[in-house]
Amino acid sequence: MPPIAASGQPTLREVAARAGVSLITASRALAADKPGLPVRPATRAAVQRAADELGYRPNAMARAMRGRRHDQVGALVVNNPGARLTNLAAYEYLLGLNAGLEPHGITLSLVRLTDLDGHHPERVRALREQLLDAFVAVSHLPASVVERLDASGDRVVWLDTDRRAASGCIARDEAAAGRLAAETLLARGRRRLVLLRPAKLDHYSLAERARGVAAAAAAAGVPLVELLTGPGYVTDPPERLRAALGADAGLVLSTPTVALRTLALLAGWGLVPGRDLGVACCDADDLLVNGWPELTRIENPRHGLGERAAALLVRLLAGEAAPASETVAGVLVPGTTA
Repeated sequence: MPPIAASGQPTLREVAARAGVSLITASRALAADKPGLPVRPATRAAVQRAADELGYRPNAMARAMRGRRHDQVGALVVNNPGARLTNLAAYEYLLGLNAGLEPHGITLSLVRLTDLDGHHPERVRALREQLLDAFVAVSHLPASVVERLDASGDRVVWLDTDRRAASGCIARDEAAAGRLAAETLLARGRRRLVLLRPAKLDHYSLAERARGVAAAAAAAGVPLVELLTGPGYVTDPPERLRAALGADAGLVLSTPTVALRTLALLAGWGLVPGRDLGVACCDADDLLVNGWPELTRIENPRHGLGERAAALLVRLLAGEAAPASETVAGVLVPGTTA
């Protein structure tokens, strides 16, 4: 066995000697981010075994200095310090991104933007300095951050954002989600629709869902009433919602947060979804699914969308042209409430 380096940390040269290969072969065999290099599988396995036995850890800093690449990408996510746990959907995206990047030896770093940072992107070090190889913009970002990314020339994948371009974007088909939720209620015999949605349309999904519901109502020739929600309440006053309901009504809930608030109201009024009215939601997160599993809903594969975004990032980092954008439809979970 070759002696361990004086620093106490095994070197790549020691790994190569233990595996009985040249230094360059050992380097290629351990380059997880370059799987296409010409190294036989048996040789790669022998080098990896030698590295494991010696406890060798690749020097990512040195590799970055040589190749001008850090193998790190940043996920830009807005998170309000006053409500840190309200963006559960972003966490699902992050898990999918990490799962898609990890096999390629790429590290995902969270670049958390507060409401204040969003208006002053120069305060965010990851945007100010070239610390990362690329970014993935997640969900709704302030205009100032979008402008900074556009002007910087950085490699960016846009995940579930308002951006619409021929390449580099992953989005959900939210108009289809609204239409499918409404059509499911109509198919169950509901003869009019009530849409409950946030008053503030700060993300493309909200307006698109409303457009899909309106299209379904128009196609079926049934009336549609839109009621708006705001922070901390469902409608102001809630009696407006109560007056709009009935056995012939199909209530379309725009978001998981609206759905959970509405569930509490309906329980207080003694109304049973599926019997006293129809209810369907255009979206779902884990909190809603666990709290109201019977709800008829559209589920979006956010973990899978994160993996798709990771695949685009890998291609960009490999020097390929920005891949074509994708729009992905959600899946209906019938439930018992329609």
